Amino acid sequence: MQARDFLDVLRRRWLAVVAVVVIFTGAVAALEYHATPQYRADAKEYFAIKTSTTGTGNDLSQGSAYVQGQVLTYATLATTPTVLAPVIAELKLKLTPSQLAGQISATVLPNTVVVTVEATSSSPRLAASLANSVAQQLGVAVAALAPVDATGASRIVARTIATAPVPKVPATPKKKRNISAAFVGSLLLGVAFAMLLELLGTQRRRDRLLSPIDAPMLGEVSWLPDGGVRSFARIESGLYQAGVEFDRLRESLDFVLVDRLPKLVIVAATIVQDDKSAAALRLAFASAESGTRTLLIDANLRAPTIAKRLGQPQGPGLSSVLAGRTTFDDVVVGFGSQLDVLTSGPTPPNPADLLGSKSMEDLMKVVGARYGLVIIDSPAVLAHEDTARIVPYAAGVVLVAPTRRRRGRSRDTSKLLDWADVREAVNKLGPVSAVLGIVASGR
Repeated sequence: MQARDFLDVLRRRWLAVVAVVVIFTGAVAALEYHATPQYRADAKEYFAIKTSTTGTGNDLSQGSAYVQGQVLTYATLATTPTVLAPVIAELKLKLTPSQLAGQISATVLPNTVVVTVEATSSSPRLAASLANSVAQQLGVAVAALAPVDATGASRIVARTIATAPVPKVPATPKKKRNISAAFVGSLLLGVAFAMLLELLGTQRRRDRLLSPIDAPMLGEVSWLPDGGVRSFARIESGLYQAGVEFDRLRESLDFVLVDRLPKLVIVAATIVQDDKSAAALRLAFASAESGTRTLLIDANLRAPTIAKRLGQPQGPGLSSVLAGRTTFDDVVVGFGSQLDVLTSGPTPPNPADLLGSKSMEDLMKVVGARYGLVIIDSPAVLAHEDTARIVPYAAGVVLVAPTRRRRGRSRDTSKLLDWADVREAVNKLGPVSAVLGIVASGR
């Protein structure tokens, strides 16, 4: 994703980002301002071994090593009842030693014989009193448990080298720091949430575009490499040779048209493709072969092909009738007893306007009453507006959509269609009900 795309997403999803920041930061701020402040105070207790005045340097070294080896044990004593019970009595606390132990911690400074006693309380004065009292009682407890000399005195000397002052600032909560961290974190979270929404939205749009529409698959027809011209070489003799595929397509069309009158059907492709007009022509032949009085109209006024496919000269046709230059009966051409064809006629400068005119509406009423089935070959839906102009006059549209090349042994034609193009074409035509069904055109 480029920087411009990133900024576009933020512009579209800025409300999501703001919502996450406000909710998350607001929640943290509320917790911080409702939290009870806690104060910390610490005192330092120094431990040493008592030596005689005649002791040598070696004795001092051994004594120091002994204390250093024991000082971690001394720190552990700070949270035991041996130390905490006298503290509770001294400060007249309504706590048990185990409850008070949760407010006390003791650590040893590395490579020293100094124990730091830290006390936490909601009262700054009590925090300082606890730290000082625990440090003092720790010294007493260590002296009582340490080895004694020949006179019965403890060989360990304890001394408070730093008393705990009354803290002025609470240790927790750190409101400014925590709220600032919450703001930065929620901003990053909000951006991530916006990107996720965009991703899910894009996926939903993609799934919607790639999913089949609510219209039946009428069939699949093969691509005609020669446009079908050779197949119709003997049309004048009545041998239409529509083919099995188009017989099946005609039968499917009979079912979807059962309650639709007049039976005017538009054959249109999603995109420009050579075999769409050949499909319309073959469908017309299949209808005529079944005994239905059929009319084929070439409404592709931009790039007509029906006259050429039938070997007819491009003379007056649909555009001439709509412009009032001739009548339908004068230009319609019969092929056999059941099929008539109205070619496109001269190319007009305004095809879409001509097809959406009152003259077109009147013509559709006339031919709809005269024929059992009228097939209208029209331009690609996504290329021009022409087909959409004819839709109000017809029973519906048969949408011819190309398929991708088959891979493997998949026979599910619906998976080979470009449903994005199909859906865009349907949206351009109007309501989904305007589409009678889909015909897959494959190679």
